[in-house]
Amino acid sequence: MPTIRHLFAWLLGAGANLPLDFGGRKGARLAKADLAIVMARQDLAETVWAERVALHRGLIDAMAGAEQARLGTIIVALRDRQFAVLENRARQGEIASLDLYPYRAARAAAARALADAQARAQGGRAAVAGILGVPVQALAGQALIWPDFTSPMAAVPDLPAGERARSIAARADVLRALAAYDQAEADLRAQVAQRMPALSLGPGYTWERGLVKLPFALNLSLPAWDGNRAGIAAAEAHRAQAGATLESTLANAQAAIETAQTERAAALAALARVRAEELPATTRAATKADIQLKQGAIGMADWAAAQIAAAEAQLAQVDALVRVRSADLALEDALRRRWMDPKP
Repeated sequence: MPTIRHLFAWLLGAGANLPLDFGGRKGARLAKADLAIVMARQDLAETVWAERVALHRGLIDAMAGAEQARLGTIIVALRDRQFAVLENRARQGEIASLDLYPYRAARAAAARALADAQARAQGGRAAVAGILGVPVQALAGQALIWPDFTSPMAAVPDLPAGERARSIAARADVLRALAAYDQAEADLRAQVAQRMPALSLGPGYTWERGLVKLPFALNLSLPAWDGNRAGIAAAEAHRAQAGATLESTLANAQAAIETAQTERAAALAALARVRAEELPATTRAATKADIQLKQGAIGMADWAAAQIAAAEAQLAQVDALVRVRSADLALEDALRRRWMDPKP
């Protein structure tokens, strides 16, 4: 006759499956983890550099916009004085009313340019505040200082092939693309390793009515019947795509450097032309107009025209200077460093 002990026979057991991580599987897994860290570092470096470039663009817009707004205010005031004189002459019948239209259009264009310059200055300050992480109001009344903003280096940087190659190799986007290719290579090795059987240990524990058993198993997992061809093919395609991305990144970096150097040379030539020709000529004409106005040789309208030409030449100088500074920034962005530094 069964007893209560026989009716409630207890059986307790536990087991584990411990895969043996060695060979290609372990190497690929560790390589992928290391490369993920490298890619994260390069992403951080690229983010920091992008913030620096955005800050410089904001400074360029803020400083150039402020100077353009100052000159634009002068030009609008001169246009108003000129138009008032011509309008009075039209009322007296000295000139036809139709002759006022070009001056009215020029005044409207000057007012639009002034509004654009003011918006550019405000947008630049807002960009700087955003990069610094402060509200725009925090910069109210604060002067943005760039000591040598109006005196860019006159020489176009001559980058030897070796220095250019080192600069390209040190770019964060290039290093990230290289790490992505290595990661794709590690993925391929992991897929190839899956063609081999996988071993795992299976230690266990069993308690049955006071009897303790310690079973131990060695498990062998066979690979897929197709030799994991589909996974290997996908990994090879991914590696090919990563290689193409790396080649494209290198080509883009090289093109960016060459384009920035060419643009800087053109920008320097334009700035030199404005400073050597347009600015001196209009300044001399404005000074002569001041003298002639005092002597009564010319009227207020002609005097205003000479002063407007001088102010517009100064605006052209600011535009050329912005072009040079933008080219400087583009070259630094292509090199991922300040190109005027003696060391890469």
